[in-house]
Amino acid sequence: RFACPSPEASGECSVVELTWPHLIVLRGMHHNLSARAMLRMGEGDMDGAWRDCQTMFRLANHIESQSLIDWLMKVAAYDRALTTTSALVEVETNAKRVKEIEAFVAILPPIVDARQIINDFERLMYLSAVVDLSRGRFGIGALTGRTATVSRALDWNQILRRGNEAFDALDQALEGNRQQQADNLMNWEAEFVIRPEEIGFIGKATRNATLTGRTRTVSDILIATMMPASLSAADAKMNIAIQLHQFRLRARLNAYRCEHGQFPESLTALGADPALLRDPVNETSYAYERTENGFFLYSLGANGQDEQGCNKRRKLYRGVEASKAESLLSEPELVQLEKQLAVSRTEWDERHVEALADGDDIAVRSPIFAPAPKDGSEAPE
Repeated sequence: RFACPSPEASGECSVVELTWPHLIVLRGMHHNLSARAMLRMGEGDMDGAWRDCQTMFRLANHIESQSLIDWLMKVAAYDRALTTTSALVEVETNAKRVKEIEAFVAILPPIVDARQIINDFERLMYLSAVVDLSRGRFGIGALTGRTATVSRALDWNQILRRGNEAFDALDQALEGNRQQQADNLMNWEAEFVIRPEEIGFIGKATRNATLTGRTRTVSDILIATMMPASLSAADAKMNIAIQLHQFRLRARLNAYRCEHGQFPESLTALGADPALLRDPVNETSYAYERTENGFFLYSLGANGQDEQGCNKRRKLYRGVEASKAESLLSEPELVQLEKQLAVSRTEWDERHVEALADGDDIAVRSPIFAPAPKDGSEAPE
C-alpha cells in the first residue's frame, strides 16, 4: 500500500511517506465522467457531454505533480479527457461548439517536465530509504522483494554519495531529444546499475572482500531497484504534448467539416497559425491526407522518419488498432493493406496487421468509431 519505504515496516515515520488515496478516487471519477459523457453523446445531449469533458480536464489540473506517480496519474487523466473529448468533436455538428472546445484546450496549463520531479522528489525518496536502511528500520529485502540481508559492514555515507552522483548524472542524461536521451541513459545504466536478477544479489555483495567493494555493489543494486523509469516518463511527456497539439488540429478539422460538409484537402485550408501545423517534436510539417471516409494525420515521431503513421509500441497500423483495421480504414487503404500483406482480407488476422506496425509515428484519424452496420443492428464496440 505504500511505495517506498513503508512506515509500517519500521513503526516510525520516514522522511518520505507516500500514500495516494486521493488519486484512486480521481481515477474512478474520471472513468465515470468519461462513461457518462459518452452516454450523453449517444443520447444527443452535447451540452451535458461537454460539461463532463470540461470537468475531466479541471480534475486533471488539480492533481499536484509532487511525485512521479502524481505526475503519471496527471498524464493519464489528460489522456482520458482528450480521448473522450475527441469523440465529442467527432460527433458534434455545431461548428461554434467545436471551436469553443478547441479554444478551451488551447489555454490549458502545460504539464511540467518530469525531469525536475525526478531530480527532487525521487532523489529524496532514494536518500530517505538509504538512511532508513542504515538505521535498520527495514531490510534490503523490503526494497528488493528478496528475503535476505547484507550482514557485513557497509559505508552508508558512500551509498548516499553514490546515489546523489547517479541522480546528478541522470539529470544530465535527460537532456536533448528522445534519441539522445535513450543513448545517454544506456551509458548511465552501464555506469551506475547492477541488476539484481543478473547476479547473485546477496552473494555478490558479501563475496567482495573489501568494504569499498561491498558498498559499491549494494549501492548500484539499490540504484537499479529504486531509480524511476526516466525514459518512459520522457516518452509520456512527449506523447501528451503531441496529443494536445493533435487534438487542436482534430477540432479545427471537424469545425471545417461542420461548416463545409467535408474535411479539407490540406491543413493550410484551415487558416490556422503555422505553429499549429508543425509537429512539436521535430519541427516538421504534419503528414495529412483526406481519406475516403475521413482524415488521417500523424507526427513523424522522435526518429523523424515517415513510417506511414505506424507505431510498434502501441501496435497501431496507420493509426488504427489491428483489430479495428477492417472497420476504420478506408477502402483504398484496405486495398493497399492487402497488397502489403499479400493476403486476402478474408484471411488475415490481427497478427498479420500488427506485423506491419513498425515505427514510432503518432497518429490521429477520423472516423474513430466503426460505422453502424447497414442492416440496422448495433455496431461493434
